[in-house]
Amino acid sequence: MNPQDKSSFDWNFIRGILFFRVLQAKRMANNWGWYYAIPLLFITTLALIWLVEVTVQFHPVYIGLALCLLIAWLQNKRKDLLFLQKFGKNRFALLFSEYILLLLPLYILYGIKGKFIAIFIAFIGSSIIVFWRGVAFKYTFNIIDIFGERFIHHRFFEWRTGLRKHGVLFFISYIVALAILFFMPYAIICWAFYFLSFVADFYNPIEPLSLLQSRFQATKPHVFTRKTLTHSTLSHIALLPHYVITIVIKPEIWYIVVACIVIIQMTTLYSIYYKYSVYSYKKQFAANQIPVALFSLYSMLLPFSMLIVNKQRQKAIKQINQCLR
Repeated sequence: MNPQDKSSFDWNFIRGILFFRVLQAKRMANNWGWYYAIPLLFITTLALIWLVEVTVQFHPVYIGLALCLLIAWLQNKRKDLLFLQKFGKNRFALLFSEYILLLLPLYILYGIKGKFIAIFIAFIGSSIIVFWRGVAFKYTFNIIDIFGERFIHHRFFEWRTGLRKHGVLFFISYIVALAILFFMPYAIICWAFYFLSFVADFYNPIEPLSLLQSRFQATKPHVFTRKTLTHSTLSHIALLPHYVITIVIKPEIWYIVVACIVIIQMTTLYSIYYKYSVYSYKKQFAANQIPVALFSLYSMLLPFSMLIVNKQRQKAIKQINQCLR
């Protein structure tokens, strides 16, 4: 592809991106081993077919919005935007092509089921996300810029940092989740796990040693107790409207709301303790995505998860004491 041509949108461009992704998948398969990669591809295909079969009964608007949220979440997580820009094409064409190819299997499956409205909504929503992210290469726009630094107390600096990075996506997801819960209260469990992806990002950055010293002058257990209590309270206050809507619309599933509260509570504790258990002034990030995601899956097993959280807490206290010596 000609790096000088930044405006054309041709099939060579599409083939170039597709070929690049195929080579990337091949490298991953070589690293994992083909004995694992081929079954994984088969399982993923079956999972997509099963997902379509389960969700095809939902209203097409909800399916389209769910696909848009998937694209928004993936776009927010990816780290290769500047690298992809080296393809030499305009930003809109680049991202648009990427997500058309990504959602193409689902477009085909939903098309076979006749859910063309869902495909149309996903297409338009993905285009809006692409346009916004294309502009975001040059310009920054976040919730903190609108409301200012006083919007969140300095005690919750992790949330302030997280919202500066993910504020727009978090706000859109928050409103969409409220709307969906009016019609599908059971979706509260999906929203809880989706919310935890933000929690993991919020407690990912490592603060400077000077800030750590100002907050942990005497590292005693009650310091962590106060921090976890305030941050857990903030998480539950943020999700209180979702809890209330679910209970009001379908009170018989109150136990699911309780399960969500437990999952969010335990995972928030684990996220905080994990960050400090691996703390080092030489690090910028805690690399907590996989550990937090795995813990959230069995956080409901309270005796087991409580033991893990307590063990992580002891590691955090020990690590902070060592860093402050």
